[in-house]
Amino acid sequence: MPKKGQRAAQIAAVDMKKIDDLDSLRAAIEKLRAEMRQAAADLEFERAAALRDKARELEQLELQMR
Repeated sequence: MPKKGQRAAQIAAVDMKKIDDLDSLRAAIEKLRAEMRQAAADLEFERAAALRDKARELEQLELQMR
């Protein structure tokens, strides 16, 4: 098991190069949200917060793509 703080650096592997339309962007956001919920269930709150922040960044990108 990684030491505290190391796992938070392992945020979901979302390949930004593969996000080229709204559908793939929405799929990436849903993947992040699912990982966030799992991290919170595993009591990994720092990791969950980092995943939440990344999902929010992608949501802003989604608004710009519309």
